[in-house]
Amino acid sequence: MSAGIPRLRRQGLWRMIPSIVRLTGWRFKRTWFLLVMVWLSLLVSVMLVCAIPLFSRVAITASIRSYAQTVRQDSDLQISLGSTHISDRQIQNAEQFIAQHMGTTLSSYIKPGPTVQISSPGLQPVSDDPAINRQVVNLQALDSTTAASQWHVVQGRFPSASATELEVAFTSSAARAFNLRPGSVFEVSLPENASFKNWRLSVVGIADPKPQTVQGSSSILSGSGNNIGLVSLPALIAKANTMTFTSVQKQVGAISPTQQVLSLADSPHQETTASLAHASVRGTTVAPLHSTVATTRTQSALSQRIPVQKYSGGIEAFQIQYHYAVNYSQIDVDTVGALEKNIQKFSSGIYTDLPQEISDIQYASVYGGFLAIESFTDSTVIALEITQHFLLFLLFGLALFLVNMFSHLLVEQQAASIAVMRSRGATRRHVFGIFVPQLIGSWLLALIVGAFLTIGLVTWFAQFLLAPEYRNALNVITDRPVYAIQNVGWFALVMVFVTLFVMLIAVYRATNLNILTMRRESARSQHVPFWKKFYLDLILALLLLLIFGAYLYVLHIYANLNEPPGTSAEAFAMITLFVLVFAVLLLFLRIFPWLLRLSTKLVARRRGATGLLSLAQMERAPRVASRMILLLTLSISLSSFFLTMIATEQQNAKDTGTFLAIGDFGGSITPDHDQTLSSLQKTYSHIPGVTSATLGYIETKANPIGGPTTSFQINAVDADTYAQTAYWLPQYSKQSLADLTQQMVVHRSNKDRLYGVVNRSIADSWGVSPGSTFKVGLPGMNEDITVSVLAIADHLPGCSTLDGGTDEFCQQVLVDYQSYASWLVNRGQTIQPDHLWLRTDGSETTRERLHTQFPDLLDRQDQVRLHQNGPLQADIQVVFFVGIVLSVLLALLGTIFSSWLSARNRLASFSIMRALGMDKRQVSMVLFCEQSLIYCFALIAGTGLGYLMTIFASPIVGLMNRFLFIDSGWPARSLAVLPVMPWQQLGMLLGIVILLSIVALLLMARIVSHPKLAQALRLNED
Repeated sequence: MSAGIPRLRRQGLWRMIPSIVRLTGWRFKRTWFLLVMVWLSLLVSVMLVCAIPLFSRVAITASIRSYAQTVRQDSDLQISLGSTHISDRQIQNAEQFIAQHMGTTLSSYIKPGPTVQISSPGLQPVSDDPAINRQVVNLQALDSTTAASQWHVVQGRFPSASATELEVAFTSSAARAFNLRPGSVFEVSLPENASFKNWRLSVVGIADPKPQTVQGSSSILSGSGNNIGLVSLPALIAKANTMTFTSVQKQVGAISPTQQVLSLADSPHQETTASLAHASVRGTTVAPLHSTVATTRTQSALSQRIPVQKYSGGIEAFQIQYHYAVNYSQIDVDTVGALEKNIQKFSSGIYTDLPQEISDIQYASVYGGFLAIESFTDSTVIALEITQHFLLFLLFGLALFLVNMFSHLLVEQQAASIAVMRSRGATRRHVFGIFVPQLIGSWLLALIVGAFLTIGLVTWFAQFLLAPEYRNALNVITDRPVYAIQNVGWFALVMVFVTLFVMLIAVYRATNLNILTMRRESARSQHVPFWKKFYLDLILALLLLLIFGAYLYVLHIYANLNEPPGTSAEAFAMITLFVLVFAVLLLFLRIFPWLLRLSTKLVARRRGATGLLSLAQMERAPRVASRMILLLTLSISLSSFFLTMIATEQQNAKDTGTFLAIGDFGGSITPDHDQTLSSLQKTYSHIPGVTSATLGYIETKANPIGGPTTSFQINAVDADTYAQTAYWLPQYSKQSLADLTQQMVVHRSNKDRLYGVVNRSIADSWGVSPGSTFKVGLPGMNEDITVSVLAIADHLPGCSTLDGGTDEFCQQVLVDYQSYASWLVNRGQTIQPDHLWLRTDGSETTRERLHTQFPDLLDRQDQVRLHQNGPLQADIQVVFFVGIVLSVLLALLGTIFSSWLSARNRLASFSIMRALGMDKRQVSMVLFCEQSLIYCFALIAGTGLGYLMTIFASPIVGLMNRFLFIDSGWPARSLAVLPVMPWQQLGMLLGIVILLSIVALLLMARIVSHPKLAQALRLNED
């Protein structure tokens, strides 16, 4: 009997294709608009998320190039050789040797054709005037083309290469010192180890270096304190070829390039420039990026000016300098790792092999801004990626939430159609055949289009956020767009795969529906989410408590040590923030249905059906309401957090610029021994546009007696005017600067000791407190000075030491200049002010005038602008900007489309209310009450979560500053980051959310108040 029953055979896939195609076209005509919205949300998310790491490559590349060019000072790459017998052949052989080594390692980065310069050893004038004989003369030899491009003639002409005598053009300062003019004859004596004793120089002109010339001449000559004479390169070679220096042991050995530079920096015969942290040139403000001891010393050494070199026990020789220009456009974040190794290999080869291969070369050294790349790469790039990727993970989750919300809306909108098809015999393969091609097509299209549009978006970011001098770093992505996209493509792949996976799960769940199960689900959903079934919200809440407890414990440890929160506390803050967001949102989803039930019971006791109907509908289907509350909560809280981060970062950059400059203008000046403090004070105070001026003296070579450290700095300032000139930040001390300086003035009558304010570093390491005393030794003094502590400041600006470079290693005391000078005068010593700080009216005219008059002073506004608009700062700002854009998109698109779909799906319910006798106004009031509750919940939850998130803004900004060195390194390790709430921007944000809520409410009211009752109440086909 059973044999007579035909067996149903499963239909083949190929036979199903025609029906699947017809069904797909039918559904696409009905849902194309929502499908386009899903695709657009996926496209925008892919673009924004991929733009962050892609822009990071541009920003890091710009930082590397800018850093190398900033610290180069003398040249991009300079190779210095000590020669005891100069000749044309020696110079050519050395250049060929250098080119050979460059050809295998650095050929693509170095421009061909170096500029050759020769520096003489220190020459002593031969004169009847003893004062002139005590001077030192340095001759700098350049070819005629280089001399004309880097120097300008003040009087006379440039030296000739064909003259019988060695012609020279002295600088204006040297001509004044030696009373020379064109036509004069000047005789100098050579070092004792030279074969000739005297040279006769014919003065043919007076010339000075042009400002901001790049090859070593300008930087070596300007402000070096030596008497410089410019001579012709061929003439000097011909003159020096007839003489030799006594041979010395060659300076070779296997040491690192950094040690070479440090040895130069430690040479007592070097002319040391000001620290890079205190150097400023109009249009280019210099600020080092690293904070470690070695890096700070390396930067200082890289900027050394080398007019005279002494080696091996003081025996002097000529110095041949090869200046190479670097093609910085070839340096990017991808090649910097290999470049670092090539630089080390090249430097070692030059230092070790060149003196052995070329005769009469006693030493070889390599330095310049190009070598600074070695100290920039590892820590900065890795730390930037770690910090940025952590924030990117938060944005990644936000983008996924936006895309998945539209994906679920797409599937939910077609749930009824899927149920009808399943009831009429459609298989799961039919349903998957309808949706999968749409999903894969939109997925591939968004991936391909979004990846290439990201390049245009990053270019727009660069034009908007990067200064013009940094925009050439865009060649990292524009020259090799496919390679650039491949490096960040995995971000887009992960997002698209996760979205596709979630959508397929939603489609699979929808295939289990038929008419009966769909009506049961629509009446009251029985589906339990995965996170709720396994109590992930409670697990995250417990984890949040543990992490937050550890964070408070670490803060307590730092508080007991009287230190600002360190890296561990800031890292805990970032982890706590991440867990906080997910824990709060999941806990809200768990308790929201309970809150609805409780509210329904309370409202049921009151008269009136409007509120009861609103809450009853929300309780019956809480998923729609919770989704809208969730997306608005995320939008408000994340936007508030990112706005606070931007404001806090900008304020911290402003504080850092103030910390460096102290006043509107500040820095070192040349001591004037002909004027007193009061006369100098009067002179600077009467400069147009200057509202207050103060002078001071900084002693960096003080020796603490009995203390745990060996470095100490005394900041002697004019207590009468310092408080009116300097900016005193809240992070420095709870006491005002005026109170502290007034106490110094009160104790001026005490001639036996100084009264000063010490920084926290001294208080912690020495154990001093207000009222206690300690002793300090001064250079050249047999008597120690006693310092009585008036107060303890957490930070004191103006650390000038090159050792350490951080406030925690900078031991400082702030004292009164007049008291300090009086103490020294009583013991036979005198000092003159060597630092100046100015407070101005802030006008641009005054700034331009002061830049011209005092080019070496730091400009506070330039420093603030430098720290706010650098490439690394722009990199972080892009993260915040993308976060705000995603949040606003989430609120805008999510609110409007969720409201629209919710109203369309509930037309039958509202039509039944109309059919039962409710008018349009009553139906609208039910909707208004329901949506008002949703928006109130969202505003309260979003504001509360946003406030909790902004608590962690300060430590996260501190962590970024510590790793990214965006504020010249050492201030970031000491200055506390104060949170800044941008109330105006937050008010605008809430206004936008309220406006979106009103628009969504009006849209829903229009849909539900004008339904066609006959069509809305018509029974479906089943």
